[in-house]
Amino acid sequence: MKKILALTVAGVLLACSSLSVCAADGTTNTGSNSVTTDDLMKQIEELQADLEKAIKDSEDSSKEQITTLRESVATLRENVVTMQEKIQSLKEEIATLEESESANTEKIQELNDKMDEYEKALTEYEEELFVNTAQLAKLTTEVQNLANAINAGGGSGSGSSGSSGSSGKSKSSGSYGSGGGGGGGSSSSANDFYKRNNIIGYGSTIVGQGGHVEINGGKSNVTFVLTPATGGQLTSATGFSAGLGGALLNVVNTSSPGASFKTAKVNFYVSGVNVGDNIAVYQIQGSKWVQLPVVEIRKDHVIVNMTRHGTIAFIRVPVLAYVTN
Repeated sequence: MKKILALTVAGVLLACSSLSVCAADGTTNTGSNSVTTDDLMKQIEELQADLEKAIKDSEDSSKEQITTLRESVATLRENVVTMQEKIQSLKEEIATLEESESANTEKIQELNDKMDEYEKALTEYEEELFVNTAQLAKLTTEVQNLANAINAGGGSGSGSSGSSGSSGKSKSSGSYGSGGGGGGGSSSSANDFYKRNNIIGYGSTIVGQGGHVEINGGKSNVTFVLTPATGGQLTSATGFSAGLGGALLNVVNTSSPGASFKTAKVNFYVSGVNVGDNIAVYQIQGSKWVQLPVVEIRKDHVIVNMTRHGTIAFIRVPVLAYVTN
């Protein structure tokens, strides 16, 4: 789809360029092989129509994916609530048995085992819910950008038709958002969505944190809150990753209001990561980027050991090596 859009846009630009040249030199050749201004205008209109159709098809496809993801998110949320209710019921049953004089040790152990099973299922549901929410955010932004492109295409098409009688000079302009989006409204909406779901977008990579951080070796419900890096932090991380010969995926700042720690094992959602990828994680400590221990890398997830909050950069590197720079 991207190739189709690129080729169509190139065709429109080429036709516009030819039209400008013809209009500028005032050619009036009416021979059988000549190309008139009307011919070029017709080509532009046809290419513009092809471009708008390609964008619309892509938008429709993304909307279908969004509908499917929303249904999945709704189901997962119901599963999470159901599992939380089951866990609470088991806790109450265990408490009742423990208070009883004739407490059944085997029964309590059986219930504890079942609760561990439920808690594991709850974690899996919540993790899948977080991943789907992040994908939903990304697709929503893409659809907004496609809608903007269609609106812009319609505007430029009418402008081209109206300029056939002008001097032949034309201008085109474009804008680029920090995440590849366009338009203040869609950027604001996407930023609100990202903030609500504790995810940060940079380029084509989304980083998020869905909670259940292991604090000082034990399970917890702590979530590391993520905020975007500043311009200076991004510049520093970009230069540092280039020095490593790597590709910067994302830079985020972490915090956990009300929860302190000496050690934390943090499961970060990092879109596009796969098992076997070389992903290094660095943190600014003082004036240096210090590499953090990566515990595990699996599809869309990087698990990191941390001892403090701060600015961390996710970098795809040629070879994993522990280096303090």
